[in-house]
Amino acid sequence: MHPPLMPLAVFFYCLFIKGLLLNGKADEMMYAHGAFVTGGRSFADLKEQSLINARAKAADASPDFSELIRVGLPAPQRRIAQ
Repeated sequence: MHPPLMPLAVFFYCLFIKGLLLNGKADEMMYAHGAFVTGGRSFADLKEQSLINARAKAADASPDFSELIRVGLPAPQRRIAQ
């Protein structure tokens, strides 16, 4: 069993150790290794809800653009190394 890894470390682990060199599965591997805050959502649900095109178009030039595109997504949490 691997110790908890930081998201960037998981990304590089997936790319170089597992040989996944951008085959379209890096996001799924990072999810499997706990690199994303999921709010208990499945990978498919989280990926579908993470599509921000419609929200970005609706928010357009709003000063709150960054917050508006994240509505409904789990908030990032700081991880504490143990």
